[in-house]
Amino acid sequence: MKSLPAAAALLCACALAPFEAFAQDDNEIVVAVIDFDNTSGQNLPDIGRVAHDVLNTYLVGLPGVSVVTRDKLSAVLKEQEMAAAGLVGNSALSTQMAQLLGADYMITGSVVQYSTDRRAFNSYGMNTVTIFHRMKISLQVIDLQKARLSFARTYDVEYKDTLSSASRGSSLDGRERDLLAQLVDQASPDLQKAIVAHADAGKQGGPIKVPVATDPPGADIELNGVYIGSTPAEVELEEGIQVLRLVLQGYRVWEKKIKVTAGLKVSVALAPLPPEEKITIETKTGR
Repeated sequence: MKSLPAAAALLCACALAPFEAFAQDDNEIVVAVIDFDNTSGQNLPDIGRVAHDVLNTYLVGLPGVSVVTRDKLSAVLKEQEMAAAGLVGNSALSTQMAQLLGADYMITGSVVQYSTDRRAFNSYGMNTVTIFHRMKISLQVIDLQKARLSFARTYDVEYKDTLSSASRGSSLDGRERDLLAQLVDQASPDLQKAIVAHADAGKQGGPIKVPVATDPPGADIELNGVYIGSTPAEVELEEGIQVLRLVLQGYRVWEKKIKVTAGLKVSVALAPLPPEEKITIETKTGR
């Protein structure tokens, strides 16, 4: 992997990237995938690009996840691959890279081992050759917002290829995509825990502002038994099921379980009590 000093790399990136605004759904997790290194010591042409393509294809199929295009990634890095390890623990650099790429996470990896085992068989007068391809990769997921390595693990797989005796050689012969697809499939549960779980958490978001109004106004607002204000008011509620109670002297108490989601508005016409049912409501203290 080629490296640039952090400052130089960012200057190159800034020179190319500022014209491109990045539009992103607030609930979407964006991932940038760096071409894999080949540290296996074997001649595996284009293995880094193939690994990038296989992993990108997998990621775009996950809910709430999108990937940075190869062209944009190349433009930001000016055809140089900054050492991903330099982002871990460097908050300023990691945050700036997140802004330039419009990404939450960066995935990098290496093909750390590749070997073949060629075996010849003769069965019923037919000569065959079985080649066992073995590959091991490492995967790392970097949280760009927190400048930390959030996930790292190695995976290995064996692929069996049976050829006729006329076939020659023991190279990958196009099998690299099959091997890498199997490895990504192995890594799938871990990647989903590392990325999709965060996407789901992002969808929940923080507190949601909900307008609460009553006719007549001035009712106490209680959330799950706790006083939080009086109508009309815009209150912050956590997403999910909540118990909302509206209390105004001389009117029937309104209480319901509500599902808090973005865009929710609560507007209630309180029903007056008949004269004989009117009660005195004690004033709460400690508001």
